[in-house]
Formats: sequence, C-alpha cells, structure tokens
Amino acid sequence: MLDDDLDILDSKEFCRECFLPLIKGDNWSEGKAKAKNYICDYCFREEKMRQRKANPWKYKLKALRGSLKTRGLPDAEVTEWELREIYEEQRGLCVFCGEWLDPCSSNCHLDHIVPTSAGGLTEKDNIQFLCEKCSYGKWKFSSEEYVRHCQRVAKWYSK
Repeated sequence: MLDDDLDILDSKEFCRECFLPLIKGDNWSEGKAKAKNYICDYCFREEKMRQRKANPWKYKLKALRGSLKTRGLPDAEVTEWELREIYEEQRGLCVFCGEWLDPCSSNCHLDHIVPTSAGGLTEKDNIQFLCEKCSYGKWKFSSEEYVRHCQRVAKWYSK
C-alpha cells in the first residue's frame, strides 16, 4: 500500500504507545497534538479497557447515571464503594441463577429490585447485580414478580 492510500499524517506524528504512524481519523485532537500526546485508535481502546479493569465500579456507576439521565430520572444515590459492597454481599453471583459475574464484563448488569418505572429509587437497598440473561428477562418486573413468573414457566414445562 502507498502512504497516500492510508492518509498517513506528517511523519513526526506517531502513537505514543505503539510508535506506529498515525492515520487520519485516529483518536487525537488539536490539544493532544500540541502536547505531542498522540495515540492511535487501537491503543486508545486498550488504554480505556485497562482503566475500566482497574476500577470497574466507576464505570458501572457512570453507565447507571447516564441511563437515569437519559430517562429523566433522579441521579443515583449510591457510591462506587456501595456498588462494591453489594457485589461482595452477593459473592459476585447473579441473584437469580447464581452465574459468576465479572464486574468488568458486559455480562454484569446493575438492576433495580423495585423498578424505577414502579417508583423504585436508585439507592443501595434497591440495587442488585444480575447476569445479562436474567436482567433482560426480569425487565420491568419486581424481583418477586419475576421469581413467580419463572416458577410458573417451570411448572408449565414440567407437565
């Protein structure tokens, strides 16, 4: 391939992590360029993943707050430490099926015990961790309604 095909920038501009030449469209801005703080998209994503693994609770809380804000609901009244406590109380397992949850993965969902649509608040006593399947299955049910529903389904299939 020719350099023209890749739209490689000036040869002075290399990723600070992998030292490869930057390509137009890579994740860098004027401010980063002035500070010689160039980073390619791949290294940028890797750096974000390292940060997420170092403090998954910060990112879980950020996602929760973003979701609440999008739906016009009051801000979360929980802290990163409280999320960690809830996770440890559950021993890192899904409340319903017992699947192990890695807080850094997309399989680990925060869930309201009493849904916000039913007036539940975002506070420590109303939050639990669920696996992806249980979270999507529970949807807008309260925890008790979801368990009753699962029991009805199991009873129906056992006939």
